[in-house]
Order: sequence, then structure tokens, then C-alpha cells
Amino acid sequence: MRYRGQCRADDRTAGRSVCEGPDLCLRTVSGVRAKLRSRFREQPRVTCVEAAADATNGTKTMHVHAELSVTNSLLPFHADSGKYMPQSAPSTEQAVSTVSLDSYCVSEGIDRIDLLKIDTQGFERQVLEGTQGLLSRKAVASLYCEMIFVPVYRGQATFYDLAGYLGRFGYGLYDFYDFVYDSTGQLKWGNAVFRPMQP
Repeated sequence: MRYRGQCRADDRTAGRSVCEGPDLCLRTVSGVRAKLRSRFREQPRVTCVEAAADATNGTKTMHVHAELSVTNSLLPFHADSGKYMPQSAPSTEQAVSTVSLDSYCVSEGIDRIDLLKIDTQGFERQVLEGTQGLLSRKAVASLYCEMIFVPVYRGQATFYDLAGYLGRFGYGLYDFYDFVYDSTGQLKWGNAVFRPMQP
């Protein structure tokens, strides 16, 4: 199973990555859900779940940015976010269901994840907290996780938060990918892969 957290219908890589194996797409915003369902209607191995990944099952507020949907997040923008990214019109709020990956996997009989991709706009730590059962069993072979290095969302996870949390479960940094810098050379964000460390 491959899991793409918050996969987007307008993400050019989504079709390639999602269609490689049995996949789970968690997405909550109405317009994006419809696009995903339409895009993957002919892909029987893709399951779209109408929920946001979180530490617990419940309900949260999604901050929706209609003009820049790739920035939709369960966290509001940080006051300094405009320094690092284009700003869209003020966000609207939408109540969304949340689910922990541990509980979802138990309910669906999933005991292992080959690739867990998390791109939840600063909410990665909460997603990982909802995955601690899988992590403690090393049931996630690889994690591909977005890292934000500048203040974009209030309360966002830092690289150090995520690396430290994963280290508690025996996962170590494998490599970094796709760094994005601003015009001054400031690292803004990128992706990191974590894998279980060999003894």
C-alpha cells in the first residue's frame, strides 16, 4: 500500500505516484475531492477517503484558500507567511472529518505501508502522532515528508520536531529532495525521506 497524505488533483505528480500500487488518498475539501474522484474513477486500486489525517478521529477546521489550494491546511497562515509565498484571498473555514492512520489501517485490515507520503502543510507532526502504532512496529517502510523551514503556518512542525519524533521509533533521515529557496537563498521548504535505521 502507498499512502499520499493530502494528495491534490492539481498536483502534476499525483497521477504518476498514486497509480503505482494500491493507494489511499485522504482529502477533505469538496472541489478537490470531486476532481480526485473524477481523475481516479477508472483506477480500482485507488481509494479516496473523505477525511484529513490527524492524531485522532474527530472533526477539525480546514483553512481553505480557493486561489491557492495547495496551501489548504488544518493550520492557519503565520503572520509572516507572505514573506515566503504568494498570498491568496482570505481563507474560508470548512469543518472536516479527521482520522488517524492507525485507526484507519486497523479498520481496513492494513498491516503495512510501503510508502507514506505526507504533505499536510505544516500538520505533519499530528499525522505522525496518529501513526505511532504503525511506526512502533516498523510497519511503514519509507516516509516521504514535506519539511517547512520558514514560518508559513502557525504551529507548523519543524524539521527538528519531525526528525526527533521519528527517531523515537527508530527511523532516520535517508535523504532530502526538492528544496525550494527564496531570492536571497533562504531555504523555504523541501521533502525528506525517513526509513527504519538498520541495527
